[in-house]
Amino acid sequence: SRRRSAPRSRPMSAKRKMEAVKSFHDFTKKLKKDTGITIRSLVGNNILELSDFSDEESKTDSDGLSEEEFVVNPSAVQELNEENESYIDPETGDIVEAKKEAQKVRYPT
Repeated sequence: SRRRSAPRSRPMSAKRKMEAVKSFHDFTKKLKKDTGITIRSLVGNNILELSDFSDEESKTDSDGLSEEEFVVNPSAVQELNEENESYIDPETGDIVEAKKEAQKVRYPT
């Protein structure tokens, strides 16, 4: 159920790919600085492969990412911050302290 029929997308140029990767890295660095959240398993190092589908049925209306293919896996989001035991709630986007943290506060040793 495509909303619009766009012409077949050409693969992203290497220059556009590198710009996308750079802006993504800048974003993750800023995110980590501002919130302490590290994005690891959402996209990882596959950003180049994601945008470079070559077989016919994988081609999409955009730069190789369709809404169907680019889905955040809630369990991957939950794994992001295992170091400090918090995770992002997939529904609200809020950072949720894991139960361990709450227990530490409620039951001091």
